[in-house]
Amino acid sequence: MIMRNFCLAFVSVFILGSVNLLHAQSLIISEYCEYNHNASEPPTFNHYIELYNPTNKTVDMTHYQLWRARDGGGWNINNGESVKPLDLTGTLAPKGTYVITRPHSDEKPVTVKGQLSWKFLNISGNDAIGLAKKNDSGEFLLIDVIGTPDKAPKTAWAVAGVVKATKDHTLLRKPSVCAPTTDWAKSAGTDAENSQWIVKEENDISNVSQHNADCGK
Repeated sequence: MIMRNFCLAFVSVFILGSVNLLHAQSLIISEYCEYNHNASEPPTFNHYIELYNPTNKTVDMTHYQLWRARDGGGWNINNGESVKPLDLTGTLAPKGTYVITRPHSDEKPVTVKGQLSWKFLNISGNDAIGLAKKNDSGEFLLIDVIGTPDKAPKTAWAVAGVVKATKDHTLLRKPSVCAPTTDWAKSAGTDAENSQWIVKEENDISNVSQHNADCGK
């Protein structure tokens, strides 16, 4: 019995260590923008997700994917059909940012600074976003989230005490956040002090591609 308990404890520590290792030295979602579209023809949408490299090493972006869950329907599902996650490309320098945009963006800073465009990034406030990282077995595992994939609010999630913060707002990760988390409740927080995010006004793109963080030298 003692040996069995020891083995179980060892396996638990090994699994926990593997999860922690996956999160350590990983990218984070540093900015989220649900930018109200312009009523033009064709319509334009300036939604974007920014990723940040808090490490001191250049990151191979092919080890990462971006996921989306529409209206609580589960990761990478659109109207009951599977959608391929977005495979990221290239490399990202230490303390650098990587911007994923939606097609038909008309705001020059967003268009110019976007490394990739993804048509499934048509977020509307209650669509969860996930960042996944490849483990040693070649499997992509979720490491960072905005929202919950299987249960979505009618309109948007509250963040930092701001009601419907994921709609018609820009979310900026606080400089103190240097590691990803899949605990959305902890990340969103209940007020401005305990949230990992700063909620900015709609259409505020002043920080795109220039994230500042206190993540070591």
